[in-house]
Amino acid sequence: MRSMGYLPKAIEVRHLERFDSIGLIDRVRRLKSRYRKDAYGIRDYLEVLIAEGARNLLIGRVPTLRRIVKVVDTYLPANVFYGPIKKSDRRSAAYARVNAALKKIFDYDKFMDWGDGGKPTWGGRALAIELSKRIKYCPYCNAETVSAFRFTDKGTLKLSKSAFDHFFPRARYPFLGVSLYNLIPSCDRCNSKFKRDQHEGFRNLCHPHEVSSKSRPDFHDGMKFDVLFRRPVSRGAFDVADFAGVVVHERVKGGCKGGERMRQLFKIDDVYSQLYMQEAADLVWKAARFPVGYVEKILSILQTSDMTMSSFERLLYGAPLDELEINKHRFAKMTIDLVKTYRKEG
Repeated sequence: MRSMGYLPKAIEVRHLERFDSIGLIDRVRRLKSRYRKDAYGIRDYLEVLIAEGARNLLIGRVPTLRRIVKVVDTYLPANVFYGPIKKSDRRSAAYARVNAALKKIFDYDKFMDWGDGGKPTWGGRALAIELSKRIKYCPYCNAETVSAFRFTDKGTLKLSKSAFDHFFPRARYPFLGVSLYNLIPSCDRCNSKFKRDQHEGFRNLCHPHEVSSKSRPDFHDGMKFDVLFRRPVSRGAFDVADFAGVVVHERVKGGCKGGERMRQLFKIDDVYSQLYMQEAADLVWKAARFPVGYVEKILSILQTSDMTMSSFERLLYGAPLDELEINKHRFAKMTIDLVKTYRKEG
């Protein structure tokens, strides 16, 4: 929900080096050589990938990935890879075959097996550990954990982690199967139940790594949590029964297409209204009952214990009101929005 930013250069270099040793682009060239007689543009499609090179396909940042997908979509049939292909649709069948071959070249499953048992090999497990240093909760919903941690089971070192979502679905874009910025740690609900292999509109969807800007704000900058009441209420004089639901809306009308698409795709209003209504009600109640001046007064009393404002906010609200810490705390995005909306200055 808040951009994770781009990864350290050392990780990008390590990722590129690991796959460069396999010669991915040479394998794509050999695949292209099979299509000497081509009536469907497959040679041109593969030539696009060859021209992009390993660097762009493996560690290309979000603007690069968006550009590649836009070009490739001019070749790929609109309906291919989603549902059965008619025997008469030879073009779609041909692209399905070439993408199956690309899936084996850019082998995500093998990547996830590398680095097992605590070995220094770079692979999916190592990447999960690195990402867990900067993100603890799903970047799509900010509600479920995606943290990776090691544990020992019968003398064997194992890793507990959530699956990676392919932001640009591997079913349609197999050449991004092991692309560093296409691998997003996410919860099972967002990945498997809501997003799945959908691809329509993904050029506008907020990307968890993309740095926010005026032209393309991330979800936090572009969208805002709020609550609906069933009846008019006074400050602090309400309970969860008075709430009709949680809503997310654009801060500026029409100013965050990616955020609106994300809200719809991951059913954020429905999920929060039905599963986390109590947490939202508690936040509004605390914000209304404890104005800024009161919070600062309590903190001044607690300063003898060296408690910081951030620590006290986490104690009071469940998450600090720090926009840079959204990915590290559950409901942090909702917390910041609701507290800032309903907390008084007095």
